[in-house]
Amino acid sequence: MDKGVGIKQRSGAVFFDSAGIEIFVNLLYVFFTRFMALHKQDFGCFMALGFTRRQISFVLAKFTLGIAITGCLLVTGFGYLGSNVLMGMLESTYSFPYFEPGIHFGSVVNGILIPVGGTLLITICAVFSFMKQEIHDLLNISISAQPRPIKGGGAGRQPCSKSLPEKYRLSFRVALRK
Repeated sequence: MDKGVGIKQRSGAVFFDSAGIEIFVNLLYVFFTRFMALHKQDFGCFMALGFTRRQISFVLAKFTLGIAITGCLLVTGFGYLGSNVLMGMLESTYSFPYFEPGIHFGSVVNGILIPVGGTLLITICAVFSFMKQEIHDLLNISISAQPRPIKGGGAGRQPCSKSLPEKYRLSFRVALRK
């Protein structure tokens, strides 16, 4: 058997695993930033009532930690129960006389500690970006969208009408009709 094929298969598996992890991390970060944006006023109220940023961050981290640990333990338990099916398939396919189910310590680290720690780290990153804001900014949500600043701007980026004297500018009015 060619050793290069095994290396190629392993590198492909590592690529797809890392791509899946990256997608999961991005989705989780988007979820937490969206959650923080939707509950911006609630966090502002908590801060106005006297809760510190550390206390609010700790509650969010503790909640995320509880959900992540529960999910990982449930998945590990279902995987252990489903291992009987996989062992039966291996026994019928390869005619091994006996398989012993078990959980390896490396599997516990890879399946529980790394996902829980990663989820907690993503939560803390999302929380800190919002907790840097002032109480006033958290409590007051503007209805109209704020204009985005133009990157790389300068005098050349300004509209032509602003360079004309005021008396030569055209009037601009928006009429909303049904």
